[in-house]
Amino acid sequence: MPSFQEAAFASAQPDGTIGVFVLGYNYSYQEALYRTAQIAADAS
Repeated sequence: MPSFQEAAFASAQPDGTIGVFVLGYNYSYQEALYRTAQIAADAS
């Protein structure tokens, strides 16, 4: 299993940017997944 840093570098965009969503205590997994998808869609 790759480390966090290896996974982040592997998923970086061509310009070197990455997005990290830190799941807070007040989010269910499903809501966090939805929010992450929403952020990705809004950013593109």
